[in-house]
Amino acid sequence: MLKRLNPLESAENHSQLTRRDFLATSTCALGGAVTSRLLSQSAPANNNHGAVLAAAHGVLTRLLGPRSGEFEMGWAPGEDNHDAYEISASQGRIRLRGSSVSALCRGAYAYLRQTCNAMVTWSGQHLDLPVRFPDLPHSRVVCPYEYVQYYNVCTFGYTTAFWSWKQWERELDWMALHGVNMALAMEGQEAIWQKVWMRLGVSRAELDHYFTGPAQLPWHRMGNINNFDGPLPQDWIDRHKDLQKRILGRMKELGICPIVPGFSGSVPQGFKRLYPKVATFTELWERSKPRQTKTFLVDPAEADIYKKIGREFIREYSAEYGPTSHYLVDTFNEMTVPTQPGHKYADVARFARSVYEGIIAGNPDGIWVMQSWICRNDPNFWDDQTLKAFLSQIPNDRMIVLDYSSDYLAAIQKDAWKKPTAENV
Repeated sequence: MLKRLNPLESAENHSQLTRRDFLATSTCALGGAVTSRLLSQSAPANNNHGAVLAAAHGVLTRLLGPRSGEFEMGWAPGEDNHDAYEISASQGRIRLRGSSVSALCRGAYAYLRQTCNAMVTWSGQHLDLPVRFPDLPHSRVVCPYEYVQYYNVCTFGYTTAFWSWKQWERELDWMALHGVNMALAMEGQEAIWQKVWMRLGVSRAELDHYFTGPAQLPWHRMGNINNFDGPLPQDWIDRHKDLQKRILGRMKELGICPIVPGFSGSVPQGFKRLYPKVATFTELWERSKPRQTKTFLVDPAEADIYKKIGREFIREYSAEYGPTSHYLVDTFNEMTVPTQPGHKYADVARFARSVYEGIIAGNPDGIWVMQSWICRNDPNFWDDQTLKAFLSQIPNDRMIVLDYSSDYLAAIQKDAWKKPTAENV
């Protein structure tokens, strides 16, 4: 079983850190050689010291303008795959060394906060800097977390649905300044799904009754709702494809590993016309929702369909946006899990296996990422034995659980997960 990191633990040579000293986001504790290798591939900037320094300098220049030139940056090693930075200041010059873009930027931001009372937030910034930067004795800080994950999937509806590149560029710089090295990247997927579904024979008219409006897309993507506040404009689909290319390009530059979509089993109603013999479940999210918003989930016994669609989507996604390694798939978000009486554990295990095989059909080294919110929403169904049955089908180093609700639900703290998890900090 992979050990969850205690966010308050640090090696004896680490600086004394509180939960918020190094970063102020969700943290993700991962395990396994495959995960570490794939994260390295997804963030090549951190393997090139020149690229690391250039990217970090770019963030500081966008933030500070000409005063970024008062930061002298260089490379310094981390510890056991954990990022680290070293910093000191004298005679108005700041000497900063770091193991990655996010480590360098986090070190610079820590200095600005500590010595200049500076602040960079989502809603604004305070950068009333002194004429001469204050002195600071040398210190070295090691992040207590191997990976730092950011975003709840719903943010892409609540907050970012209509963002432009200007807003995204500022947000990505904010991530770097706060030490983030892994983040959800959900934009631009409708362009890929449109290609995949139409290649399989679903008509454009049927897709107009499948996609939702932009603000409802997170729940559509999780299989909660179809055909609500749409159709989704083609111009929006095309613009967000281009936007995603810029987002992923900047994430790569900053050494941030993107978590991108995968196939959850949810299909358009037109798919049933094309494949009438494929077994599906019809679901309705909450009784208050109109009947026309119902969704369709492929039966996990249809393993070949999961492989086919999962492979088609990941390959098309990679062709459009480049190689990826981590795939967010939430099949049962706030939904009733269709199981047969007396076969609950076998049915949930089969669901997990089919989703996982859909991912590795598209990328044999793929990592499945899922939220733990299913336990918060329906803890009576997702007891320890059910969780164990579900998770038994995925190797430990091939799944990450984003534990967004650990401070609400004690069940998530139990050993049933047996997976690396992310914790709210």
